[in-house]
Amino acid sequence: INACIKLLKHSGLVVGRERAGVFVTEKPPILSRFALLMPKDALQHNRYLQTIMAVLGDESAKKGVDFEVFQSFEPHEDNPDYRKVLSQMEDMRIGGVAHVSMPSLPDSCQIQRFPGVPVVNGSTVVHFDQAAYAYKASAYLVSRGKRRIAVLSQDRSPLLDKFLSGREKFQMESPEQWFIPVGMSSREGASNICRILLDLQQGKRPNGLIITDDNLVDHALAGVFRSRVAVPEDLEIVAHCNWPNPVTSVIPIKRIGFDVREAVNAMIDALLKARGRTGLQKTAPISLSPKFEEEFK
Repeated sequence: INACIKLLKHSGLVVGRERAGVFVTEKPPILSRFALLMPKDALQHNRYLQTIMAVLGDESAKKGVDFEVFQSFEPHEDNPDYRKVLSQMEDMRIGGVAHVSMPSLPDSCQIQRFPGVPVVNGSTVVHFDQAAYAYKASAYLVSRGKRRIAVLSQDRSPLLDKFLSGREKFQMESPEQWFIPVGMSSREGASNICRILLDLQQGKRPNGLIITDDNLVDHALAGVFRSRVAVPEDLEIVAHCNWPNPVTSVIPIKRIGFDVREAVNAMIDALLKARGRTGLQKTAPISLSPKFEEEFK
């Protein structure tokens, strides 16, 4: 009996009170404590993950749960975070696992097959409405009289195709080469791209710029600043941000983005709903709408 009680205490399921006895914990970890896995070395260079970290504490407290964040996770036994997560699962200290900004865990991963511990892909529990994003950003610039619009995107994202397909609808005077993917490992190149575009003669250069990833914003704005083009008179800029963690700029910009708190809450709700289940959970994604700064609360 003493051995069983010791194990229950170690798992956080019961707590001993001197001269009173042993009592069931009000918030046992197996029901209220989750793990959040992030790719190794990703947090430093990913504003979306940084925003998740900024809001996770408040949003999880509202739901009565706690998260331990593993910032250097890789799905193999040589990874310290991997071993620590498994150890805590075996000790019944973790009741669910979520991962973000990484592909689904491989079937061979023990975390994916641990009995009674659900796994949620935080990137698939929400659907970012990219069609609405492209429409709002384009419509804003066109309403300001800007039709020569260039778009910068991180890698060749589907969002870039949304802007391309909207050229005719908004009667943009934008050649196809102005819709530019920038590689994740070469974000600094966004500065030179902007300088090249803005070095064109007035009337032939962009008078509107949309930066669809906040990881590109600083670099792109540095190129705009060096070009000496007047903003917003000769060039209006719409820049992506993750609310409530907007990018800052000394250059006037119009900010648009998604509320990351909604994404975090969708992830928490999926974990709570799946408590006690095993493996990757398939959930219908919640659609998130883009918001301009004045629409964000």
